[in-house]
Parts: sequence; C-alpha cells; structure tokens
Amino acid sequence: MRFQKALLLGVVVSTAWGADSQVCAGCHADIFKRYLKTPMARTSGVVGSVSAPLATTAEFLDSQTATQFRLARKGGGTFLSFAQVDAAGERRLDYFLGAGLTGRSYASSIDGFLLQAPASYYRATGRWDLSPGYEDSDHLNLTRPVEPGCLNCHASGLRVLPDTVNGYENPPFAEDGVSCERCHGPGETHVARMKSEDASHAPGIVNPASLPPAERDSICAQCHLVSVIRIARASAKAKYEPGKRLFDFTAAFLWSSGALRPGANSHFEQLVRSACWKSSAGTLWCGTCHEVHSATAPNYRQRCLSCHGVNARN
Repeated sequence: MRFQKALLLGVVVSTAWGADSQVCAGCHADIFKRYLKTPMARTSGVVGSVSAPLATTAEFLDSQTATQFRLARKGGGTFLSFAQVDAAGERRLDYFLGAGLTGRSYASSIDGFLLQAPASYYRATGRWDLSPGYEDSDHLNLTRPVEPGCLNCHASGLRVLPDTVNGYENPPFAEDGVSCERCHGPGETHVARMKSEDASHAPGIVNPASLPPAERDSICAQCHLVSVIRIARASAKAKYEPGKRLFDFTAAFLWSSGALRPGANSHFEQLVRSACWKSSAGTLWCGTCHEVHSATAPNYRQRCLSCHGVNARN
C-alpha cells in the first residue's frame, strides 16, 4: 500500500448480518462487559438512553446567522429551539452520534428521515456550539441529511430505506455503536459451530490479529480512514466483510499534495505516514498499542519501549 497522487482505498455501508452482540455475550461475558465501556461501543444511541453532556438548559448565539439556540429537557425529551428576528422553532433531538471524547452531535428523525442538528456538544470547551461544517453558513440550515456513509461509522446494522438519501426504518440501526460483527465478521456460522460442539470445524469467525496485514488493517480502516471523499467501486459485487481487503470495495481519495489534514478520526492516515509504520514491514498496526475491548488507556510508553528498547530516545 503506497500513497500516490490519488490514493485508492475503501469503505462500506454496513447492514445487519443477524448475530446480535447480545448473543456473543452469552459466551464472552467478560469481554462484552468491558467492551460496553469503550468509546467504540458508545458512538450512537437514543438521546436519554445513556448519560449525555446536557445541562438542564444551555444557550449560545450564532452571530453569523443571528440565531439564538437553546437546549432544554421537557416532557421526557431533549429539544433544540432556534430563534431569529422573524422566525423561530424547535426540534426534538432523537439520536446522538459520537462517543463524547471529542464531542457529540445529534440527529432528529422527521417522518423517518434523519437530519443533523446544527448544535453539538464539545468536550474540550465543555460547551455547546455549532456543529462541524455549520460555522461558515450564512443561513440557518435545518435540512442537512444524515447519510448512511456518515452514520455507518457510528452505528451498526443500518436499516436504510431504498432509493432515499437519509431515509431509515424505525429504529434506523440495529445496534448502538460498533457491534462485535463489525470487527469479527458475520457471527451466525460461529454460533452454529460452537453449539454443535464439533471440534473438527474451524471457529468460523474472524480474529483480526491473525489476519495478513492488508486484511487486518482493513478492519480498522473501515472507520478510521477519513480521506476527502469515498466512492463505491463499480466492480464490487458484494459488501465488505472483515477478513477481506477493504480497498477492493470502494475508493477513498487523499489530497494530491500528500498533506495530511488531521480530523477527529484520521488515525489511519496518521499511522501509515509514521516512520514506525513504514519501517515495521507490516508488523505495526492499531492493535500494537490499543486494546479495543477495554476502555482502560494502555501504557503507551511501555508499548513504544517494547520495540525501541529502554535506551531509545526517538
């Protein structure tokens, strides 16, 4: 894999495969309980279903559009109201998107169509402000669609309505956050084989750490490769599943200058540009430093020393 003037990589929109993560919890209870506390497990959900950073009331002014925003709980829901000189209104915030480490954005369901709220919570400042991409708008935008390509990395088993840009069934996704199958692949075969108690069969599930580098890294790149734009490959006849090469399914383009524009989730680009990754011959990957099933931050210095030694300075 090399960075070129137009780097082609890939991504996919997930659909439900059939083995709910609760099924996995039956045999992997300890791992499942620990995983539920991780950021990846908390990247989406129904507003009010988890502890969310929302005070009783919160207000801020968008001076660009002269809009006063106010957030408040009432009648068992959370609402965003907006007021200008000659117009006012409000919307219920139905779903949250984002683990909350950087911040959280919100979406409203209007007749089954998901629309992004123009207000988000930012953890670094501890306050509400305009959602990303709204800061340069000269008008109040209430119609930005939450498309599958965006929602895909926050929720699992999208239930997209055919021939719509942002139409979904109710609920719009089968599972909150990143499910077990998103990294381990379809689980039905594995469950069936484990129930059969036939030791002659392979487990029938993907272990990312045991895959060749390209297939292994593809699993993380599903969501941690941001790029500038992604386009489905016409040659792809099926959807991506863990264990396959992500780059065979869609294309993702980076800036031709090679300049990296870091975002909240551009980890994959940053890794493959690093000197450590380039010199590792495929042995360094996300799992070298991160334990995805645990919310406990690893000792990164110790992880670095495992390769560089105690006398390393760079």
